[in-house]
Amino acid sequence: MKIRSLSATSLSALAAHSAQIERLFKHSVSSSPMRYYLHVRLTRAKRLIEQTELPMVEIAIACGFVSASYFSSCFRAVFDINPSACRN
Repeated sequence: MKIRSLSATSLSALAAHSAQIERLFKHSVSSSPMRYYLHVRLTRAKRLIEQTELPMVEIAIACGFVSASYFSSCFRAVFDINPSACRN
C-alpha cells in the first residue's frame, strides 16, 4: 500500500466534497454530522451514568467533553434532565 502525501490541491478537493457529504448525511440521518456525533457521545454518557458509579467529571472526559459544565449543559439540552438527576 502506497502512502501519498497530502497536497493543498488534494485538501481543497476534499473540502469541496465535504459540503456534499454533509448534505447527504443530513438527508439520510436528519441531522448534521456534528450534531449526530454529539448525540452519540451524550447517549454513551447517559448509559455510563445509569450503569456505573463513575464521577460525572470522568464520564464527561470519557465521552470527549473538555469540561463538566459544558457536558452538563449539553446533556440538559438533549435529554431535558440534569446528569446527576439521571443517576437518581
